[in-house]
Amino acid sequence: MAMEYRNKVLDTHPKPVLCVQCGPKLVYTAGEEAVIRVWENESGNPHSVLTQHVGWIMGLLYCAEHKILFSCAVDGMLIAWGQAGKILQKIQTNSPIYSLAYNSRRQQLMVGHNRCVRVFTFLENLGNTNPLNTNILEAKSVTCHEHTDVVSCIVSAEGRFYSAGYDRKIMIYDIPHHGDLKLRVAHVISNAHDAAISCMVYGKDQDNSWLITGSFDRMVKLWSLDGNLLQRFDGFRSMVIWRYNQMASVTVLPGHADVVECLTFTSKEPLLIFSGGDDGIIKKWERLQLNTFMYSEETLILPNPEPTTPPPVQTTLTRDPTLRRKQQSLLHKRISEKLDTWKRFMEDDTERQQQVALMSGSAVKAFQRKQQQLEAPKQRRRSLDVIDGGGSGRGVGGMAVASKPVSRPGVVSLCYYEDLDLLVSGYEDSKIHVWGYNEETVKYVGDVDLRDKEILDANGGVSNRVAGMTLKASLLGHTEAVTAITCFERDGMHWLVSTGWDRRICIWDLKGARLQDVFRGGFPIGGGREELAADGIILDIEYCAERNEIAYASADKLAYVRRFSPKGDEMVLLAVLQGHEAEVTQVRWNQKYSQWITGSEDRTIRVWPSTGIPCLRIINNDGPITALCIDSINGCIISGSQDKIIRVIDPEKKDEVVQKNVGHLDEIRSIVHIPARGQYVSASWDNTVRIWNAYTKKGQRRIGVKNFVE
Repeated sequence: MAMEYRNKVLDTHPKPVLCVQCGPKLVYTAGEEAVIRVWENESGNPHSVLTQHVGWIMGLLYCAEHKILFSCAVDGMLIAWGQAGKILQKIQTNSPIYSLAYNSRRQQLMVGHNRCVRVFTFLENLGNTNPLNTNILEAKSVTCHEHTDVVSCIVSAEGRFYSAGYDRKIMIYDIPHHGDLKLRVAHVISNAHDAAISCMVYGKDQDNSWLITGSFDRMVKLWSLDGNLLQRFDGFRSMVIWRYNQMASVTVLPGHADVVECLTFTSKEPLLIFSGGDDGIIKKWERLQLNTFMYSEETLILPNPEPTTPPPVQTTLTRDPTLRRKQQSLLHKRISEKLDTWKRFMEDDTERQQQVALMSGSAVKAFQRKQQQLEAPKQRRRSLDVIDGGGSGRGVGGMAVASKPVSRPGVVSLCYYEDLDLLVSGYEDSKIHVWGYNEETVKYVGDVDLRDKEILDANGGVSNRVAGMTLKASLLGHTEAVTAITCFERDGMHWLVSTGWDRRICIWDLKGARLQDVFRGGFPIGGGREELAADGIILDIEYCAERNEIAYASADKLAYVRRFSPKGDEMVLLAVLQGHEAEVTQVRWNQKYSQWITGSEDRTIRVWPSTGIPCLRIINNDGPITALCIDSINGCIISGSQDKIIRVIDPEKKDEVVQKNVGHLDEIRSIVHIPARGQYVSASWDNTVRIWNAYTKKGQRRIGVKNFVE
C-alpha cells in the first residue's frame, strides 16, 4: 500500500501546468502553454508534443476503452487524438471549455462551459466506419443551462453525470436509455459550499460509492450519489504536507479515559472490536460504511458500585513479582487520577487568561472581581478535598465537600465467544461479567424475508448484533484480578476457563453461567494450596482445540501445558516450559506450525514444539514482551513491547523482523489480528486503540470473512 517514488521530471512546461492524464504507457500534461506534452511512463523521457490549441488547455481525458485522448481549452476547441498524436476529430464549440468527463455505460462525453454543459454521443460501430472518416463523436449535441457560472468539474459515476462549478451548485443529470438524446436535471444541490467548487472526484470501495467535493471555502464534503451530505471536513486554514508512513497506524481510536489493557473482536459480520481498560469501561467499535478509517463507538459500563475508601498507595515496590505488579497497577491509576484533576484546574486557569486577553482595561477589572467571587468557594472545596482524601465526603469541621467520582474496577481481560454471541470480561476486582445482545430489542424488528433469513442463518445469525449489549450474568469464583480468559466448545458444551492473580483456574459452564469446577492438584491436599496452578500470578492463558490442551503463563518464569478436563482434578500436567529468565507474560498457540509461543519480560520469545519440550528457538526482542499475537494467515509472530513498538517476525525467514509499526506513546498491552480486513489492532497505556495494516507476503491473497469463518 505504500507509495513508491518512481520518477521526477523537471522543467516540463515553461508556464503553469493545469491538467495531467495518465495512459497505459504515456503521461500527458498541458496548461497555459497551449501545447500537450507527452512523456514515457517508466523513464520520464519526453515522447512527443501535440500542438493544435491556441488557448489555455483546461482538461485532458484518456479513454482507455477506445485508446483516445480528448483535450479541451479556452479556445472552445474539443480535440480527439489517436495513436501517434494523430488528430481524429476537432469540434469547435465557440465557447471556452473548462472540464470534461466520459460515461462508458452510455458512451457519451460531457464538457463544461460557462453557465452550461454539453453532451456528445460516440458514433456507433467505430471500428467499421469509413477509414477516411475518423470522427469519434456525433456532431449533434444537447445542452443544459442550469449553471450560472463556470462549470469547473464534471464526474461520471454509475451511468450518471455530475457537474459542479463556481456557482456553488452540484447538478445530477439523467439521460434516457433510448430515443433522442436528452439531458434532464434530476437533482440540484444549491449552495453545496460557501464558495466556488474547485474540484470533484468519484470514490468507491466494495460496499459504497461517494462524491467528494473541494471548495475555496476550505472545506471537503462527502456526498452520496443521490446528493445527500454524509460528512464534512473543515479547518483547512494552513498548508499541510502529508507523507505516507508505512510504519504508522491506519486509524487511532482515542475513546478511553485511562490505560487500555485488553482487546477482542468478532470474526463474523458486522466485525466489531471491543477494548477495555483501567477506566472500567468497555468500548465497542464498529467501522462506518462511509470509509475505512472512521469508527462508531458504544460504551458498555457496569452499574455504579458502592463508593469505597481507596487503600493507601505504597511507593516502595517489593521484590515479589506478584505484589509488585499489584502495587504498580494501583500506583499508576492513582497518579492518573491526580494528573487529570490537575489538568482540569490548569485548563480553567488558561481559559480565564484567554478571556482576559480579549477585554479592555475596565472590563478586565470587573471580570477579575467576578472571578474572585466565584473562585473563593471552589478553592475552599479543593483544599477540603485534599485534606479529606476523597474518602468520606466530609471535610474539616464536618463541612460537606463535593464527592469524587466513583472508581470503577478496571477491565483486564476480554474474550468474545462467537458460538453464543457473548462477550466475557474479567475485572481487577475478581469478578467476571458476561454481556449479550438485547434480545428484547430484536423481537421488535420487522419480519425478515425468508431468503434474507437463510442468509443470516448461514452467517451465524448476526442480525442480533443490531441490538445493544446488556449485562447477562456475573460470575464469582476468583479472589483477585482475572487476568486471562478463554472460551471454547468441547463435547457439545460451551466452556469458559479463567485465571488470574489468585493463581486459580476456574472452569465455567458458559451457557448455564455457573461454576463447573476448580483446578486441583498443583500442591498436596491441605494447607489451602491444592487449588494453586502455579507459584506466581498467572498472566495469560491459551486453549489449543486440536490437542485439547490449555497453556498458561506465570510470573514464576514458567509456562504450563495441561490437558483440559471439566473436572479440576483431571487436568493432567503435560509439560513445563522452562527457560525464561523473567516473568512469562504471554503464551500463544501457532496453528500453522503446531507450536507453542511464549513471551517474557526477559526480552525474548521462545518457540516450543507441540509436546512442550525442548525449546526449539529463542528470538531476541529489543523490549520486554507485553503483548503477543499470531497472524492466523501466514503464521507470523506479532509482539508488542514496553518500547512502544510492534514487531512482526516471520518464521520462514529465519525469525527476521519483517515489519515494524511505530506510533504508540506508551507500553503496548494487547494485540489481535483481524484476517478478514488484513489488519492488526493494538491497545496501549497511552489510552488509545490503534489499527495497522497487517504484514502480507508476496503473492499472498487476503481471505474474506466467509472463507475465514468456518
